[in-house]
Amino acid sequence: MPSPAPQVPGGQRRFPRPARLYGLPLGLLAATALTLAPSPATGAPAAAAPAAENPVPAVVSTPFAAGDDGYHCTRIPALVTTGSGALLAFAEGRVRGSEGCSTPGRSGYSDLALLADRSSIGVVYETATTIPHGSVVFTSFTEARMDAARTELRRPRTPDTSAHHNDAVVHGGARLGLRADGKAMEFDGKDDYLRLVGCTEALRVRQQDFTVTAWFRHAATGGGLPIVWAYGMSDAGHPNPKVRQFWLKAEPGQKRLRAAIQTDTSYAEVKTDSSYNDGAWHHVVFKREAGRLLLSVDGGTEFSAPAPAGDITPPGQFNIHVGARPDFPNQATGVKELFNGGLDDIRLFGRALTRAESAKVRAGATDSATDQERLRLAFETTG
Repeated sequence: MPSPAPQVPGGQRRFPRPARLYGLPLGLLAATALTLAPSPATGAPAAAAPAAENPVPAVVSTPFAAGDDGYHCTRIPALVTTGSGALLAFAEGRVRGSEGCSTPGRSGYSDLALLADRSSIGVVYETATTIPHGSVVFTSFTEARMDAARTELRRPRTPDTSAHHNDAVVHGGARLGLRADGKAMEFDGKDDYLRLVGCTEALRVRQQDFTVTAWFRHAATGGGLPIVWAYGMSDAGHPNPKVRQFWLKAEPGQKRLRAAIQTDTSYAEVKTDSSYNDGAWHHVVFKREAGRLLLSVDGGTEFSAPAPAGDITPPGQFNIHVGARPDFPNQATGVKELFNGGLDDIRLFGRALTRAESAKVRAGATDSATDQERLRLAFETTG
């Protein structure tokens, strides 16, 4: 008969690839999921916070982290309760890199398991920083918390007034403000951002030229202020050659706006010589055109850099963020890149606009390159 699998810290056992197993006593998992900080007066566990304060269940543990033990990722999780009162989490360990991990479609999750307190439910599911797959994490929740979470499905939206109707979901307290004689979206730099989900094929710019235009206003003196961030995400200092993306943000500490694109094999960026943090409204144009990245503000100097050829859109499903990096609210300790100020009239075109066309967009015209307009967030209403 096979020899027993070796024991390792944390109650985890290693099995021959591709099987993996993780087990912890059910009571421990339940206590971890449901217990908050001790009460200062008694040292006893404090009562759970009202569900409305945080309707999204928190991650309790990460049984299988992407990259651990030579596994590029883990997929297809399962969760069972044994007769001795332990939870066992199973997942497939995959070693063949991104081809076995990043596949079109949503992430997988296990069946639900009743926890020891008989009032909480546990589940393991696939997740990663900016894509559906990579690690497997465990969480738990109560019926009351799930009732509160229904509000997540009823978040307000602000419409995309192009022909493609990729409306943006409003997160945090982002609200309508004013720009000139019209409206704009205001972001507080704390938890406000917009997210385009279930994006249509029109938002895939692929390997072609494109243009992003936007009005922005801020007075920040440091940090990163994302304006638009599309598709995936990697750290600009250590670009991941497999993350397709484009983004545009202000970096007042470095006195610049910076924009970037990334293909499977190449990364390129272009930057201005000011972050325009004077509290006034400015209009930015970022485009890929004929092998160059171009970035200009208020119709002025076009800053330029070489642009690699190649597809910058992921093959699977994707999101586009406005006012935040894709990793918010799960950014690393000490990192908080959120826009603080105002944004307005954000548009995406499926080709490079001419300088004359960009000037018309800046003037508010809605008849520029309409056959190639993929997105127009005018921020006139929310609901």
